[in-house]
Amino acid sequence: MYRHNDYVKLTKDYLRSYPYYKQAVKNMTDDIEEIKVRLADESPKTPSYGLDTGGGGYSELNATERAADNRLHLERRCEQLQDNRRQLQIQIDKVDAAIGKLSVEDQEIVRLFYFEHLTHRDLAQRAFLSERSSKRHIQKATDSIALMLFGLDTQRDIFFLRGF
Repeated sequence: MYRHNDYVKLTKDYLRSYPYYKQAVKNMTDDIEEIKVRLADESPKTPSYGLDTGGGGYSELNATERAADNRLHLERRCEQLQDNRRQLQIQIDKVDAAIGKLSVEDQEIVRLFYFEHLTHRDLAQRAFLSERSSKRHIQKATDSIALMLFGLDTQRDIFFLRGF
């Protein structure tokens, strides 16, 4: 079982990686579309028995069998990419929903700190806060996001640490 600090660390990792996750989903979508185009073009040719002569290994396959083998490989790769994209998109949606529940001010602070990688000093200047106050806002927002992402598993520890 994770402790509060583990959930917060994991939440920080999600937030720091969020822009990369979004780009990865876009890249996977592009790859899937490319594979679908290739699959549309990849069709088994009419068998021509006795015309292909091979000497073992992959070349033992005639053109029809090679096309079918390539098609199976592309279909498996497409399914794998779709599954990975689906899992990553679920995580992105959870982070989006959690951030969306924060106050507008905290949403902006999270965006600036985690996505634009501002320092606490730069964040404080941009948000018209003291540096200490910006650190507290980031910690409070990160704790809230951790609570929304991981639910009751972290709730007891967060409330205990804050003295609720």
